[in-house]
Amino acid sequence: MSDLLDLQRNTDIISYVLGIFFPIGNVFRSIGYGFNYALIGCRGSTMATPGSWWGYGFPITYLALQVVLLGSLLVWLDRDLTFTMLRPRRRNGPAPEEETVTSAAAAAAAASTTTTGIEKEATRVEVAGDSDLLRMVHVSKTFKGTTAVDNVSLGLGQNEILALLGPNGAGKTTIVNMVRGELRPDSGHIFLRDTDVTGGARQLAQSIGVCPQFDALDLLTARQHLEFYARIHGVKGKASVRANAETAMARVGLTEHADKQAAKLSGGNRRKLSLAIALMGDPAVLILDEPSSAMDAAAKRQMWKVLAEEIAPGRSVLLTTHSMEEADALATRAAILSGKLLAVGTTQTLRERYSNLYHVDLVLATAPNSPPAEMAFVENWVRERFPDSKFEGVNVGGQIKFVVPIDSVAGEGPEEQSREDKVLPVVPAGGDLGVRGAPKKNGSGVGRVIEVLEAHKEELGLQDYSIGAPTLERVFLSVVKDNYREDDEKKRPAWRRLLGLE
Repeated sequence: MSDLLDLQRNTDIISYVLGIFFPIGNVFRSIGYGFNYALIGCRGSTMATPGSWWGYGFPITYLALQVVLLGSLLVWLDRDLTFTMLRPRRRNGPAPEEETVTSAAAAAAAASTTTTGIEKEATRVEVAGDSDLLRMVHVSKTFKGTTAVDNVSLGLGQNEILALLGPNGAGKTTIVNMVRGELRPDSGHIFLRDTDVTGGARQLAQSIGVCPQFDALDLLTARQHLEFYARIHGVKGKASVRANAETAMARVGLTEHADKQAAKLSGGNRRKLSLAIALMGDPAVLILDEPSSAMDAAAKRQMWKVLAEEIAPGRSVLLTTHSMEEADALATRAAILSGKLLAVGTTQTLRERYSNLYHVDLVLATAPNSPPAEMAFVENWVRERFPDSKFEGVNVGGQIKFVVPIDSVAGEGPEEQSREDKVLPVVPAGGDLGVRGAPKKNGSGVGRVIEVLEAHKEELGLQDYSIGAPTLERVFLSVVKDNYREDDEKKRPAWRRLLGLE
């Protein structure tokens, strides 16, 4: 009998301990008690009643405590998702109480002393003003000794679309999560209309609309989804909720699919629904993560038009995308990131600063079986006539690719020295000969390149050639290639991320 009592006592101890960590065990114990009352209730010379500790008392008490404790934990974690808020935050940049509002003249004078776009941006966002709806000031975030975001300062002005570009592991997702309030920066501050909202998920959720990369949609209809999210964003009144939903559907072109289940919509229409959800509550700041993915070319360009003409005005839009075409079509400014900020400015400014090159592609008439001697002859000719040119990789198959600085002047051979300067042709923008700006009067630039190639086309045995203007994609590659970081956003164990150890 004593052995059975010892077994029963040990079983109870195990049940109590497991019940602390596994709430479902308490439920099963209650069910087991109901189905097997006689066995569980018999304890030596006494009989446990259903309301005693040995009956329903222990599991129900545990469940009540777990509802309170785990519910409070969820509310706490909803602010940051980690326990990193327990750590003291590093000081990096001015604290909100130390920040002073200076005059526009003083800000301009401070910005003029800097030498790069990154420094100018950092100086600009440190000054409170009405131009930026959202500001990140000296924001940093580290995971297990690896710095994901390193002292980034950015501002999103009203009526502006800022494209956040970078390779995998560059910290784009980390920045987005900090702006949304899901992660708390280790240092720095995030301001929404000059109010410090660093780590304030509730404050940010009401003023920021998010279109995630993946569609988290249910079996509700499109209209029901929008009405549900409108209430979450604080829209009051049935009429206001319905009007909010109808307006958003009309903007993104989803009205005819309003009563269809979201799960049965096409991939492009699901993206439209996710964008419409982000518009609920008329947020001042929009975060768009690959908004046009899964769309065909026509629908994609229609969405770009809607974003640029109807959605962006009056708001700040943060766009993260891997499509350079999308960034070039939408963004008024671009920021290239790889842990730290590498470049920021208007797309035209970035082209002039980081990709001030024309890309020339020569194709020989004997391609793809061009002999090595012919290839070497053309390469030497290019080096002689364009001293500043650089070859792009190895030239094979009758194709020779090189880049020429826009301000480069082609060298003149003996036979050209006696020739008079000619009026250079005006090259139309776009296409293979896409050029921004006419050639200079002194014969430099793309006009000179075309003139020299046309004059020696037969001598070189060229079948055709093309000249490409600087693009945002080439800017991106030029900036990132010398600052590439390995993908350090590897999947980490959930329990280590929860405890803030990574």
